Amino acid sequence: MVRFVLALFLMMPLARGFPQMVAAGEVWSEAPSEKNTDDSIELPNAPSALRQEPPSSESPRLDFGVPAFKASEMFASAERPTKPKTAVESDSEREPYHWKGLLLQSFAFISLEDGVRIMTANQHDRHILLNKPYWSDYWASLQQFNMRRWNDGDSIPVNYVGHSMHGAISGYIEVQNDPRARGVTISRSPLYWKSVGRAFLWATVYSTQSEIGPVGEAAVFNEGGFTYPIGCPGDKPACTATAKYTNNTGWVDFIITPTVGMLWMVGEDAVDKYVSDPLVHRHPNNFNYKLLRTGLNPSRSLVNTLRGY
Repeated sequence: MVRFVLALFLMMPLARGFPQMVAAGEVWSEAPSEKNTDDSIELPNAPSALRQEPPSSESPRLDFGVPAFKASEMFASAERPTKPKTAVESDSEREPYHWKGLLLQSFAFISLEDGVRIMTANQHDRHILLNKPYWSDYWASLQQFNMRRWNDGDSIPVNYVGHSMHGAISGYIEVQNDPRARGVTISRSPLYWKSVGRAFLWATVYSTQSEIGPVGEAAVFNEGGFTYPIGCPGDKPACTATAKYTNNTGWVDFIITPTVGMLWMVGEDAVDKYVSDPLVHRHPNNFNYKLLRTGLNPSRSLVNTLRGY
């Protein structure tokens, strides 16, 4: 009797803590026999806690069968699309401006010009160049520049053809050292005309240096430091008596070199795009067409040589 009473007391707290365990037999046994007083209407059995399935790891579904959206999917559609960059654009943006190449190639070009002038000068002028006080004569020549006139006494081919090519070459030196403009062809694109503008600025700097710089014409053979008769080779007395004299200074070289030089450069770009390139592409293995391309683009060809191509 004592054992029965102890067992009864032990079962009472278990029944209070886990009522579903105690009532399980009743739910399963009584559910089939439960009927309403009205035999024509049957009510569904009450849901049991024992019949509930554990929650699945998959996304829960709403009552009407539409899966609930995940937060990552909702915010992924709101991300701003980025414009893919081409390999050429990314490389040109990462590549820095080649200032060293710009200065070295410009110095190579001015050295080439001075070398040609020295080699084509007569023996007397070369002797003066090698034995004169360089810096004092250079400053004296700068003080004698006459900027109250346009023409400096040179011929039309020298002022308007030679100096125009001079400006185109210095402009191409700037273009080939600019990663943003090096591969741009002539078009209506603002990128091309901005590159022409930057080339114009450098051509202006280079032209000014070639005229009055320490390694320019004012220093080498002292342009402006002496006068000579125009159009009198050999200084013949019959010619010098009636000739006009000049010291080879004026505005013409300062203006024509960068301005007409840019027109020359644009013309070479047009010829290269619409004439030279189609011929070379149609005959890739023909050396004559490559040689023709060099002749049709003399300024760019010389700049490629200065660059080492």
